[in-house]
Amino acid sequence: MKSQFDKNKEEARISEDDIKSYLEGKMDTAAMYNLECKLEDDCFGAAAMEGYEKHPEAINDFDNLKSAFHTKLPDRKNSFWQRYGLYLSAAAVVVFIVSSIALIYFLQPSPTQIGQNIEK
Repeated sequence: MKSQFDKNKEEARISEDDIKSYLEGKMDTAAMYNLECKLEDDCFGAAAMEGYEKHPEAINDFDNLKSAFHTKLPDRKNSFWQRYGLYLSAAAVVVFIVSSIALIYFLQPSPTQIGQNIEK
């Protein structure tokens, strides 16, 4: 089941077909307006659209560009911190709390020490 964030992210994507249709003038005004609104929120898509407007022949190499772009991105799904970050953070908090309690307990003076200080 996809989250609302994933659905919105998919709706906000600009596809190759969207760019081609826009540049060839095949979109109706409502679709053009929606694409332009998407471009306002997507800096990469806006830059791509500008590049394709200047060099229309480059749209034929869109798949190669997309695959080259994705191969240069790090694989974040398998990163160590994404898998174990929450568990390590929770373990660090538990260690901190336990050590703080132990430190407070052992640094408190014993009742006999308190009594000796009062007598002096």
